[in-house]
Amino acid sequence: WYFIAFNLFLSLFIVWFFEKIWAEMRYKKIVTLSLIILIPFSFYVSLSSNLKNRMANQEEMFTAAQWGNENLPDGSRLGVFNAGIQNYFSRHMVTNLDGLVNDNAYYAMMKNELWHYVKKEKVDYIIDYDYVLNYRYKSFLGEADPFKDLELIKNINLSSAGGRSASGINIYRLKR
Repeated sequence: WYFIAFNLFLSLFIVWFFEKIWAEMRYKKIVTLSLIILIPFSFYVSLSSNLKNRMANQEEMFTAAQWGNENLPDGSRLGVFNAGIQNYFSRHMVTNLDGLVNDNAYYAMMKNELWHYVKKEKVDYIIDYDYVLNYRYKSFLGEADPFKDLELIKNINLSSAGGRSASGINIYRLKR
């Protein structure tokens, strides 16, 4: 969805371009037929790759929430970067760590002290994909290797269903 505006302007440019060259074009029937074939084919390729297993990562998050409800101690505090599903379905306290709905996490990110914030909030478990910690939010953590403070207790891998990560979502316990 970030590129919707780009697609709009690209479409307008293509229409403008064809309008300018259409009068001088020799093979109008071939170009028209090619476009009639190419456009539906491109939609097919786009839809089949983008919509196939579109919600697999949400299934992994939901499965992680269910597993946490059944296996984590009462009163556990969970830290999740994309916390919507966890917050809705978990019976545990969920702390959003991506800073979108949690101003304190946002301010910690701005100071590159997000890992300190996680510890200050007494988060017991981190539930998310590894790439969140070792790539997407790594520069905000203020910790070169957050995995040294984490103990993997459960991996939920629905990669056969087309999950976001081939390694699946992980549930880590913070070492105290």
